[in-house]
Amino acid sequence: MAPAEPAGQELVEFDAGSPGGPLTLPMTWGQLSIRSSIEWLGPDAHYFNIPSLLPVPRGATLTDVVRAVRTVMERHQGLRTRYVTKVGPEQEVHAAGGMPLPVWEAPPGEVAAFADTVLRDLAAVTFSEREWGWRCAVVTEQGVPRRLAVVLNHQAADGWAGRLVTDQLTRALRARAGAGAAEPAWQPRDQVAYERTGEGARRSELSLRAWQRELLAVPRSMFDFPTRPPATPRFQKLAMDSRAVALAARLVAERARVTTSAVLLTASAAVLSAFTGHRQVVMQLIVANRFDAARRSLVAPMAQDGLFVLDLEGASLDQAARRTYRSALATYRYGFYDPAAIAGLRRDWASRRGGHLDLSGYFNDARFQDRWEPAPHAAPSPEGLRKLTTATTVEVIGGWARQDTKFFVSTTFAPGTCRLNLMTDTAFVPPDQTRAMLRAVEGLLVQAAFTDLDPFPVIGSLPPAPVARGAEWVRCCHDWVDLPATRAVLRAALRDAKLGLFAEPATAAAAGTTPDAAPGEDGSKLVAYLAAPEPVSPAELHATCLTAIGSRTDVLTPHEYVVCAGAPADPADLAGWRARPVLARGSGRPPGVSSGAER
Repeated sequence: MAPAEPAGQELVEFDAGSPGGPLTLPMTWGQLSIRSSIEWLGPDAHYFNIPSLLPVPRGATLTDVVRAVRTVMERHQGLRTRYVTKVGPEQEVHAAGGMPLPVWEAPPGEVAAFADTVLRDLAAVTFSEREWGWRCAVVTEQGVPRRLAVVLNHQAADGWAGRLVTDQLTRALRARAGAGAAEPAWQPRDQVAYERTGEGARRSELSLRAWQRELLAVPRSMFDFPTRPPATPRFQKLAMDSRAVALAARLVAERARVTTSAVLLTASAAVLSAFTGHRQVVMQLIVANRFDAARRSLVAPMAQDGLFVLDLEGASLDQAARRTYRSALATYRYGFYDPAAIAGLRRDWASRRGGHLDLSGYFNDARFQDRWEPAPHAAPSPEGLRKLTTATTVEVIGGWARQDTKFFVSTTFAPGTCRLNLMTDTAFVPPDQTRAMLRAVEGLLVQAAFTDLDPFPVIGSLPPAPVARGAEWVRCCHDWVDLPATRAVLRAALRDAKLGLFAEPATAAAAGTTPDAAPGEDGSKLVAYLAAPEPVSPAELHATCLTAIGSRTDVLTPHEYVVCAGAPADPADLAGWRARPVLARGSGRPPGVSSGAER
């Protein structure tokens, strides 16, 4: 345990040589993307801090450590920036200033454990607008610096930039002498300019069009099924270490001629598909956007969420892996965009689709290379590979009260083994199912390592059990809807109106429908009949119902609203509603806009 106060403090005084006061800039798209998540988590946003612990070379002094920190800070604008909100989110880049560097004295022989505690405490505090883009602390033993604790604000860096900073710090500590503060060719100021003009703006527009094409033809949510009482804490993260997965993924990748990342994503998507019943899987991939040398040298968050869609219908695992590889390439191509434009598109599409677009399934390959090193021990046969699974471990590594995801698969580097993490919202995926889903990824890849196969019979023979939807749930094109729950929500929202809500078969609903509310080929169409005390339009009804549904995944607004002159005695009497004179009917969407029920 660290003492309450540091033993001392140094001051890192930096001067990058730029004249004038702070340079105030809009935030980059990567900064805005992570900022929205930071704001959503509020006081718990320290979850996004990026911590590292570096050894200080023998013989280095406190002066050497201060010099190394100053050198790297002067080199990168993002580290000497304050991230503030004035008219809107902005970044203030300072050429000169000072950063405190606390010095903690470790008990003799306890440097490692003491430094871990210092780093943990340093990372457990959310960055304020008064701080720079990072904070550091030195751990000494008998006055000699032994460790340098570094915590990066995620608005200043992502995982790639964090590694860049720690690599440069390590080199500066080893050099000891001042290495100069030459800036890299590309800084946040350059990225801001790129994104708002010319090529950057054109790339954003292409991404917007790609998202538009996909969003009308995917499940509104992968999690449209009954929830359960959540565990405590509600969001839990499990980690599986499996040498068997590392070896099997490599064998499948070589046979299918794709990357191991594509194989892990395919297996994860197939398990999610089997669990939810959706053969078309929609997730978001974390897109690095380090697409050239300039951006690979930039200390700033460049990562954004990319839309990934995979159709698993009729595909063997190898075929699915090739589809995944192609789809992921498109995701990475169209994962660079103005976040405000995509947010506006998602709001618009939510109105068209009749409910919140729940893109809360994620996959992130955070490895810096596609192979595991050292390579896992090669199993000579299927039996040898199965034996490797006996050494697999699965453990809980974290828990949180709030997270903005329901299913987040990530993989990080671990020597000689595949470290596959899965965070879930336990209201949708309980902890025992989370564990079973990780083992199902392993089981699928182990069975597919030496021969191609249909993934779903294999997954079906393994836990987890697929979700069960009751008889009152209906299929509406890509989405599943709890009909009684939807009725209850709409009646509460339209409390002064008489309401009947029906799931009409596609063929039966076709007669008399408006062009923008055509029925779907797959499943049912929700039609709301109502009699209101005051005149009301389908557009007004749709806006009210959309607000009432909010972010729920089990309910949906009607595809068509039929306003009648009076209501039958029994609101559940469909024939009675159809016999009433119709005052207005429509989808409530803008003219010419589909309700999303036709596919």
